[in-house]
Amino acid sequence: MFYLIGVAHRVQKFDDSETLNDGQAELAEVIRKSIVRFSPRVIAEEHSCEALGESHSIARWLAGEYKLEHRFCDPPMEERRKMGYKGRDQLEIEIFTHSWDVPPQDVICGRAGAIEMVTYFPMRERYWLQCLSEVLAQDVLFICGQAHIESLSQLLKSEEVDVTVVAERIGVNAEDDRLMTLARNYLAAHPDPAQDEPGVGNL
Repeated sequence: MFYLIGVAHRVQKFDDSETLNDGQAELAEVIRKSIVRFSPRVIAEEHSCEALGESHSIARWLAGEYKLEHRFCDPPMEERRKMGYKGRDQLEIEIFTHSWDVPPQDVICGRAGAIEMVTYFPMRERYWLQCLSEVLAQDVLFICGQAHIESLSQLLKSEEVDVTVVAERIGVNAEDDRLMTLARNYLAAHPDPAQDEPGVGNL
């Protein structure tokens, strides 16, 4: 069974000098309760040592406290380059520079988010499952970005892995919601978002 926790990535890490803010404290509490309730074999997360930098992972900290295995599952930048992965920020720049007429910023943001969701999220989510391939039949507590909850759940079900969402929207704010709404609205109007403007079909 996969137990999913949906977050804004900013709550996954903390610094030595920090007292946990509300979002970080909420995530820590949800992880603690999930460990006690579900006794997971592994605590894993959409994160990498590279992205963490000098900060500390809340999930890794608690895994150590409970003597559980912890895994970072997100590809580092070199691996993303090999995969051909493009994030929303990079896609926004490419849309801007390839457009005949520069669209409004909200349109750029919406289209970039839609392309990332449709084209690149599946690549990234399959990478996570590869990192956890030998424990897919066991109980795994997995922390990921809120935007992945629905698509990752569908992928796990397609792989015949049971999944339940333990908690959602931890640390998610109004700007996160706005960007997601822009992407979903764009995708609803443009089912193939990478192909609907001249000069950007190769995104």
